[in-house]
Amino acid sequence: HGIRKRLKHISKHVQHAEEVISDICDVVRPLQPHYSLTEMTAFLEEWCKRVKAEARLLGVAVETNIEKDLPAMYIDPSLVRQALWHIIENSLDAMEKVGGTITIKAILCWDAVHIELTDSGGGFDQLTAAKAFQPFSSSKPGKMGLGLTLCRQIITDHGGDIQIVNEEHTGVTVIVELPISFTDPTAKRTKVAVPA
Repeated sequence: HGIRKRLKHISKHVQHAEEVISDICDVVRPLQPHYSLTEMTAFLEEWCKRVKAEARLLGVAVETNIEKDLPAMYIDPSLVRQALWHIIENSLDAMEKVGGTITIKAILCWDAVHIELTDSGGGFDQLTAAKAFQPFSSSKPGKMGLGLTLCRQIITDHGGDIQIVNEEHTGVTVIVELPISFTDPTAKRTKVAVPA
């Protein structure tokens, strides 16, 4: 029993080390997005279902308002999902012990999909919004502070923008703007031979 307990403890630390190394690698190496035409309403609704399932385990409520007619656009679904998860993980960490509500909204705003993620986790008082995006900046013990750095990198690679609105003692709102793209940014243009 004692050996099993020690092995479980070692396994937990190895897993944490693996996550840290993986995050560092994601930040320092160039991302290689694989774009595909994605129905944004269906994509975000499916993602919200997973968020609700995860939040329910922690006693956190999730309210969603996803516009029904968001366009299909070229994104890397895996990377965008990863970026949004980093935001939600911060919110869940902030509300794990006290509960609260996360609100997710997505609307069409001119030529971009506007996504807002708001929590009631009390905000952060030790980090400024600008510093939150810097690598290794975290107000949570045991955290490396790489999640939002990677998140910004992913959104920027999609030509988008991300902002944090921090309200101390109330909560945090993260705003993501993803420009609508109807063509694959990585598609090579074929040259047409002009007859002599």
